[in-house]
Amino acid sequence: MKKLTTVELLGSRTLLQFLPIRTNELHELIRFLFEKSKSGGSVNITDELLKFTNNIISQMMLSIRCSGKGGQAEECRTLAREVTEIFGEFNISDIIWIFKSFDIQGFRRRFKDIHRRFDSLLENIITNREKLRKEKKESEEKVKDLLDILLDVLENQNSEIKLTRDHIKALFLCY
Repeated sequence: MKKLTTVELLGSRTLLQFLPIRTNELHELIRFLFEKSKSGGSVNITDELLKFTNNIISQMMLSIRCSGKGGQAEECRTLAREVTEIFGEFNISDIIWIFKSFDIQGFRRRFKDIHRRFDSLLENIITNREKLRKEKKESEEKVKDLLDILLDVLENQNSEIKLTRDHIKALFLCY
């Protein structure tokens, strides 16, 4: 996995391919700030920089802008918010061991629901990408994102690294 990350995902060739994504997102941020300054509106720089970095990361990973409206972007933001909330809440069973087997506050139920929804979202994204890859002509040049690279490894029977769909979903869960 370390070799895959250093050679395929974080190699200079791959990072150079993502330069237009980073440049485009920077232009979008500057355009937004310029329009806000012209209208005299205030801007929460922290929020805008968070959107900026999240958009770059999500486009490099899945070719999806996470600050977009509706669809998968909205679902992803909702799930991330729910995960942050659940991990930030006090869980009595973490302190009092006797309550470990009971789901007094409903953490286990909520966590399983979030996991099921996140797994479904990723499965949908992967399935849609596989369909696009089958329909895509070989002559079309497209910058490969992280998902494309991982699907290439998954489909390559001779690869040193053997990946499954669950491995791919787990990697995206970590990011």
